[in-house]
Amino acid sequence: MEKQQWEYKAIPVSLEVQVARFKARREGAAPSVDSIEDVLNQYGADGWELVSTFLWRIEDEPQVFTILKRPLVV
Repeated sequence: MEKQQWEYKAIPVSLEVQVARFKARREGAAPSVDSIEDVLNQYGADGWELVSTFLWRIEDEPQVFTILKRPLVV
């Protein structure tokens, strides 16, 4: 029996929300994501599972980062 292999992704979730809001304002449209939950739901729809969340400061701005995993398809 083979061991399950995983792929991982670290994403700055709060930064993704800020970027989506900025792009939408610039284009005069509704943002594609408007909350951290929206971002996580999009990744979840692609098979990613939340493993961990942590706060990290980038240039004195707090950012929410998440670690996601999903089964690696070989």
